Amino acid sequence: QRVLCLVAFDGAEPGDLVGDEREMARTLFGDLESVPPTARDVVGVIIGRRSGKTYLFALRILHLALRVDLSTLAPSEEAVGLIVAPDVELAEQALTFVRGAIASNPSLQALVVSSTTEWIDLKRHDGEIASIRVRAASSGGKTGRGKSLFGAMLDEACFFHDANFSVNDQDIFDAIMPGMMPGGQVLIPSTPWVEGGLLYELWKSNYGVA
Repeated sequence: QRVLCLVAFDGAEPGDLVGDEREMARTLFGDLESVPPTARDVVGVIIGRRSGKTYLFALRILHLALRVDLSTLAPSEEAVGLIVAPDVELAEQALTFVRGAIASNPSLQALVVSSTTEWIDLKRHDGEIASIRVRAASSGGKTGRGKSLFGAMLDEACFFHDANFSVNDQDIFDAIMPGMMPGGQVLIPSTPWVEGGLLYELWKSNYGVA
């Protein structure tokens, strides 16, 4: 997790790491010395159950809520961080991790202006509102359209489907990308399922490729 965060979130280059961290970077990202900055806009992780991936990436959404530059927003426009999962219950579990992190820090608690099981609104020190919301994967990519996004987490994306059980991970990803703000990230952690779909194609096209 430390090496993943160093490279994917903090901007460290794999080639600058040493010892065990350098070897772990090779395992995670392939034998790369550097990662193009734009490649960090989307972080996909194929990893097993009980690995802590949902917790880690949920906290990254909170971090993005506090750190992404929101100066390009229109007056009264709200920036959104989406947590999307196969169903609302799973998405709410990720939001529970965010809520727990906030509850453990009085400085973060003071930023909360609204909170339910489906969203948390934070008023940042610059006065902007950042809203973290949960959604179930929906048909046609409706989940992610029409929002200015500082981040999006597609949790367990390998199991996304609509009401007709059609796989819709690519539709949701395609709907989210145009709304991503500079400095934001799309996070796609999932347990593996089949050799197909959004996360598999991202892995096949990008693992070990500079």
